[in-house]
Amino acid sequence: GGDLTGPSDVELLAARLAEALSCCRALAHLFPPEANCTLHGFAHRAAANFARNDLFHALSTFLSDAQGSFGISACCTLDRNVVCVASRGQAMSITFNPKAGAVLWGSEAAAQNLDVERVGGDL
Repeated sequence: GGDLTGPSDVELLAARLAEALSCCRALAHLFPPEANCTLHGFAHRAAANFARNDLFHALSTFLSDAQGSFGISACCTLDRNVVCVASRGQAMSITFNPKAGAVLWGSEAAAQNLDVERVGGDL
């Protein structure tokens, strides 16, 4: 079905994700042949988490197996008012500007020094 709940839907999404990820040579070192996590296994798990869980659970599961230091955010058109922001090994800064109707986030606090209110400003 179109709701991505059936096993074949998740398998199709996982296969397409694995195909797309395999084109990125920069990711190859993350899935060495001797590792117990394969690219297809990662893609299948990501697709299943996306299809069957909410954003918070999907990011929590992703972070539980992640390595390195990075920030990540996720949003979905199904929950337009929800954004999950997370990080591993570093801080994330979040800025709220109700007057401008803006929420900014990033792993570099300086990236949030934008003039969002002035006409012709940074945004």
